[in-house]
Amino acid sequence: MAIAPVTTSSPVTTSTTNQIPTVPFRPPALVLPESISKDDKTTYSVITELGRGNSIVIEVLTPREKVHHLAMKLSLVKKGEMMPLKDEAAILKSLTGVRHILKYIDDFDVKDGYNIEGDKLEPTKDKAVSHAILTEIAPPDAYIQYIEPILGKPTILLASNILTIGKQLLETLSDLHAKKLVYLDLKPDNIAIDPSTGKVTLLDFGCARSLDSINPEEYIGTLPYRAPEQMVFKPYGASVDMWALGMVLFQLYTGFPLINSEGSSQAPQTVIDCLHLLIKTVGKLPSNFHQSVPKELQYFFRENGSLAWGPSKSAEEALKYFNKVAKFFKFPPVPIWKLCIHIASHKKKDNKRLEVQHLINLLSKIIRYDNRITAQAALDEFFFEPTEIKNLKI
Repeated sequence: MAIAPVTTSSPVTTSTTNQIPTVPFRPPALVLPESISKDDKTTYSVITELGRGNSIVIEVLTPREKVHHLAMKLSLVKKGEMMPLKDEAAILKSLTGVRHILKYIDDFDVKDGYNIEGDKLEPTKDKAVSHAILTEIAPPDAYIQYIEPILGKPTILLASNILTIGKQLLETLSDLHAKKLVYLDLKPDNIAIDPSTGKVTLLDFGCARSLDSINPEEYIGTLPYRAPEQMVFKPYGASVDMWALGMVLFQLYTGFPLINSEGSSQAPQTVIDCLHLLIKTVGKLPSNFHQSVPKELQYFFRENGSLAWGPSKSAEEALKYFNKVAKFFKFPPVPIWKLCIHIASHKKKDNKRLEVQHLINLLSKIIRYDNRITAQAALDEFFFEPTEIKNLKI
């Protein structure tokens, strides 16, 4: 589940040429209840809203001493999130020993059901109840400060910083995969970096699944970070997390998502958009991809793994798609390593070419259609020298 950071306002300014937002949109902050009760004896004082998606995340105080700040993820009755939240709680309980995550504390049905009505979070009038998950809380602004650069501009993070961040995320993924779990929604929104220590924390396990419960036909995750096999509904495993990690590390270094490298302010809206952009930077899709592509997409595939114009059930619909994506073929493919070298040349402090090469080598073993390196193998193979990443501002 995507959780959008929330502030008290949502200013958005745009460039007059490319219409690129300089401040990402965030929903206005809600009017919150003063407290939320587990039962007649246990009440949590509400401090502020932390994030919002299909559920809402709020900061609360512990009931008695009211000094310990916690994060409460609360299901919304109207959206029917109670059971998925219970599934997430079950996974969180199993994460003992997993590094760089927020500690699970408790989960329970709250006394009332809650919904967002207009600009307020308030109890419902029916008998439905919401479910809550309590965890440790991430540092304030840990996400905003580091992982929300102005779109299309290189971040201040150097290759050495990206490797330090990558090492911690690899440790988390290695621990999860050892438990036969797949995270399935790795993206910048779900990563926090403590501005005082540089410690990375992976947030929000709402999409996590056990390997044996994965359904390839289930749409899960966020499109620009989904692996190609997920986009065409092929069977997949833990390696999709590695693909998403590659997408995230590339974005943290360059300032733009790999499959949005045209500098557009609009994220790709369709699978076809994403696949065309991947071909441009990663290369042709494996020849076996066409074998399990949904019928409505098959007319874009050749057996050699490339995408092309072809017959379809609706010529009008196909022409619409073709016109939309044709612009991506104006230039020859640009390999990922060239994009990274180009960005490095604009970062005056990134003069450690060896570290840039290490980052490129890591990305090349992750951002590939098959035979991706595993999280543990990456930790064993690559040398990650700890570097200072605190007190950086974008």
